[in-house]
Amino acid sequence: MQFVWPYWDGGAQADELRWSIRSVETFFQGKAKITIIGDRPEWYHGHVIIKKRVPHTKPNRAFRDMLGKVFYIATHAEIDSECVWMMDDIYFLKPFTLDDIKTPRAEPWRPDESNSWQKRKTASMEALAARGLTQHDYATHLPHWLEKDKLRAMFDDFNLHENTMLWEVLYGNVYRGTPQRTRPFFARFQHQADKETYQRLTANTTVINNTEPAWCDGLHDFLADLLPTPSSVEAEHEASKPVYIITKKGPRTVKRRPLETHRDYIEKQAQ
Repeated sequence: MQFVWPYWDGGAQADELRWSIRSVETFFQGKAKITIIGDRPEWYHGHVIIKKRVPHTKPNRAFRDMLGKVFYIATHAEIDSECVWMMDDIYFLKPFTLDDIKTPRAEPWRPDESNSWQKRKTASMEALAARGLTQHDYATHLPHWLEKDKLRAMFDDFNLHENTMLWEVLYGNVYRGTPQRTRPFFARFQHQADKETYQRLTANTTVINNTEPAWCDGLHDFLADLLPTPSSVEAEHEASKPVYIITKKGPRTVKRRPLETHRDYIEKQAQ
């Protein structure tokens, strides 16, 4: 089974992708085929489908970039007819089967327009309601099992080439059955904790996800203890490091024209 991670190394917070891939190879009860769409970190030496980011001049850049990578999943010759969509901050903690991934899991939708992501979720739900379809919230940060031809058809049916909606919400409600709740199979961490706390809170959990603020030494150490064996796509002898990328905006550099090129200066010199 092919596991596919849409990825942009410049936006990676740390080496979360490493642990996500290790968790699949460690716990999947089958043969895992690893693929990245986008670019790759230096330590990654596996299958990658290069795709440039959507230009910064395009509106809704982050959403359009993800949709562009998902469209690659639906159309690219190097993607199998069935695959599992992943994110770099999704980690399996226990053995799992393809049936576990195929089981639909979602949460009840609660209308919310507090940010751009929630507004796009609302637009997705309204598009589903207009067609008399269910409105389960499949935007859960879980892996998604996909059938390539259905994903391709969904892009056309909802015109996702122009409409910026949440593809996983649309796909789940169009093609999946009545979903189960996500817990206890899944847990999402939004706050930092120590290694022992993660061990205690995940005793009955198979897969977890973390928000950006939740990534910390405690989570890194918890995953490192659980997943000590390098994956097949890691560079040999390349050790993992709990790297954190912190971007700070400095003062804007203003380029000024030399004084001798100013019109008023030239006119004064001519007098």
